[in-house]
Amino acid sequence: MQANEDMGSSIDNNEYLNSLVSKISNELYASFIKSLNIVAARIPAQSMQSFMPMKVIGFDNPDVNTAYVSTAQIWLQGSDYDIDAVSLAAYAFDKNGKYIMWSPYANIGSVSLLNASESLPFPTGKELEPNKTERFDYNEVISFPGDKDKIFKVSVENGEVKVNLRNFNPEQIRQFAKLVKTFNEIGLPTPSSSIMIGNIDVTYNVLQEIKKIVDKHNMYISNIKNNDTLENMIKNFMMHEMYDIINDPINLIEA
Repeated sequence: MQANEDMGSSIDNNEYLNSLVSKISNELYASFIKSLNIVAARIPAQSMQSFMPMKVIGFDNPDVNTAYVSTAQIWLQGSDYDIDAVSLAAYAFDKNGKYIMWSPYANIGSVSLLNASESLPFPTGKELEPNKTERFDYNEVISFPGDKDKIFKVSVENGEVKVNLRNFNPEQIRQFAKLVKTFNEIGLPTPSSSIMIGNIDVTYNVLQEIKKIVDKHNMYISNIKNNDTLENMIKNFMMHEMYDIINDPINLIEA
């Protein structure tokens, strides 16, 4: 009997370790792919085209601080060969090589999940305030057991109403990010209709649970005690915003 119990425990441990190794491997891979994106800033700068999105495609091992860039840089940035220089800015990663995100709901388990997680707004550091004039149909973003997946899942456990986020796919992360941005701008809106479980009105309970979820995102930076980590969160958010702006073709024009 003891041997069977030990064997069962060993199998459980192996499954856990395999799952953990797979999770860490996926996060490190997605983080490495992210690390290949950099921003090249021309000095002296003229306008938006002085900043270029670039991708690392190879590595060298020289004795000096050099980087080889595409010849298209000269035309796109309007640079020349007198005193022009380029500075390369990269994203920040933790000591384990993982990309540093700014939300507890971010997921770096794959490249697509990481990219979607970057749509999450930077935490405001403030809890949501109720908005009694704006109306919002919460039934559009919540689902009950057995329903089609939406952003929030409502259930009743031991007589208590619970609201949880779905296991996000990239599209649902973007939907949640859009919702957080909207609520941060207008506050927590008033329901346009009641939220019912059977004949029971659970509107108030659901609103309070959704508020807790959004507040957890917005107050995330308040719980960061390490200044380096906080600075790297800010850096990565700004880098992401900058990369998106300069990656827009309208900004990649000849000087």
